[in-house]
Amino acid sequence: MRKLQRQLSAENTSFKEIRVAEQTDRARTLLSGTDLSVAEVAFNLGFSEVNSFRRTFAGWFGISPSKFRKLSNA
Repeated sequence: MRKLQRQLSAENTSFKEIRVAEQTDRARTLLSGTDLSVAEVAFNLGFSEVNSFRRTFAGWFGISPSKFRKLSNA
């Protein structure tokens, strides 16, 4: 584990940053490319509460998941 932390540090990143990048990419893909509900997307990304996902998503992108979906499918 420590070796991984050193390697990530050498690349100026962290596990958390990589995880968030993966989650944001998957969220965008699932919301724009599938018919999954926002709740299904949230659970697919590992969120146990839909409201937690909605707040987090809004923090990432500045808009709600539903609004993002509407804009990406317009």
